[in-house]
Amino acid sequence: MKLLKCNLLFVFVVSFAFSMYESVYAAPPGIAPLNPGFIQYHENIKLRSDPARSGRVHGEIPSPADHAFTRILKPERFRDTPSYALIYDLRNTGKVPPVRDQSTCGACWAFAAMASAESRLLPQDVNDFSEQDLNVNHGFDYAACQGGNDDMSTAYHSRWSGPLDETTVPYPYALEYADVNSAQTWPAVQHVQEIIKIPLRAAFTDNDTIKYFVTTYGAVYVSYFDDSYFSADDESYYNPGSGNVAGVQTQTNHAVAVIGWDDNYAASNFKTGTQPPGNGAFLIRNSWGTSRHTDGYFWLSYYDGTFKPRVSYSRIEPDNNYNAIYQYDPLGYVLRYGETSERVFWGANIFTATTSEHVRAVGFHLTDTGVSYDIYIYSRVTAGAPVSGTLAASKNGFQTYPGYYTVELDTPVPVAQGDLFSVVIRLEHQAAGVRQLAIELDTTALSNPYAYSSAATSQANQSFYSSNGVSWLDYYLTFPSLQINNCIKAFTQKTTVIPPVNLLLLTNG
Repeated sequence: MKLLKCNLLFVFVVSFAFSMYESVYAAPPGIAPLNPGFIQYHENIKLRSDPARSGRVHGEIPSPADHAFTRILKPERFRDTPSYALIYDLRNTGKVPPVRDQSTCGACWAFAAMASAESRLLPQDVNDFSEQDLNVNHGFDYAACQGGNDDMSTAYHSRWSGPLDETTVPYPYALEYADVNSAQTWPAVQHVQEIIKIPLRAAFTDNDTIKYFVTTYGAVYVSYFDDSYFSADDESYYNPGSGNVAGVQTQTNHAVAVIGWDDNYAASNFKTGTQPPGNGAFLIRNSWGTSRHTDGYFWLSYYDGTFKPRVSYSRIEPDNNYNAIYQYDPLGYVLRYGETSERVFWGANIFTATTSEHVRAVGFHLTDTGVSYDIYIYSRVTAGAPVSGTLAASKNGFQTYPGYYTVELDTPVPVAQGDLFSVVIRLEHQAAGVRQLAIELDTTALSNPYAYSSAATSQANQSFYSSNGVSWLDYYLTFPSLQINNCIKAFTQKTTVIPPVNLLLLTNG
């Protein structure tokens, strides 16, 4: 009998231990798969922009990261009937920069990004930012005029490579373009500290989120698939596609900026024989010069089956807001890392202070809607141990939308030259299913290699990940060939006199 009890106890203990093992290790952390559209683009040359075939030039290309968010979160401000006007036009508020011409260069994505950034600062601060510097010095595996996307423009701005003034790096293309490259760099004239990624619409008339960003911050970077669907007068466009709403994806090839809307824009205004099933359209600022459309503006149907909201440049600050930026991810958000079976995951970077200064803020990406975060700053940490040393500051928060965010610390953390300090972030999603951490890596080192981010580099003792915040692993030791780093930044000031945050912001909606 005692032997039987012992055997039963052994079986119970082993079974319990195995079940615990399953709960912890059944779905180990991993890298998210590549965006199917990214793979399709690289394997099908016909998807690429060809001005000779269409008579128009494009340039929007897919990102390796799949941003097909299916959980559309409705903030409190949208729970009741919104009070947006039936017709809205940012030009009436002075928040639309002049229409510009990308000519025959596939740089529409750069023009859409700069349109959103310039619009954000208008009308108080008038800028003409350089699309060409973004087009040439983005840092990715595409030559100038070969295209790009909003993840590439976000990486460029969040690492402080830009924006630059147009007069510093002017746009050189007239009728033909050449592959112009320049190794020269200049300091950014503004610091972009927040770029919000707008999720797909739940339905074709689910436009309150886009309207919110247009009215609150300015022009919104969007994309669609440009083909042969413009109306005879070139003023309206509707491509039935297959539906870029939650759960349904269609490729896009052209980036533009939404600057308004008309809920009653008639379906009959679109191309005869290819008309949308209902009224309503976005007002679009294009980048094909003022001789196209109506002075460079056209209407894009709410029901366009290829339309995708992309990003809003929501927070831009003066270039003296911080003295330095610490980062290992100049190419930014390439893919995601984490667990799909759990809602919580941790990431950390260890930095070496180059001078005696104060850590004032942290920059990071959120990869889904409705994410809670906890930030911890540890000073005088030990190499390889992100949560060693002294916990010097912490802060928590919640964001409705995915995107790149900068969070100011309530108490700046002093660090001495040569000291190791860490930025630790705990992310909690509302539901499991999306890997939590945005990472930079070299896509050419994946098992299915594709050119995109081969300039990514990493070393030991830089970026770490954890399922519980206690046991940490170094990406470099786990994946030495993939050059993985977390997209986590630290911003510092050398002065011990910390000016109030609200005096640093130009505007913050």
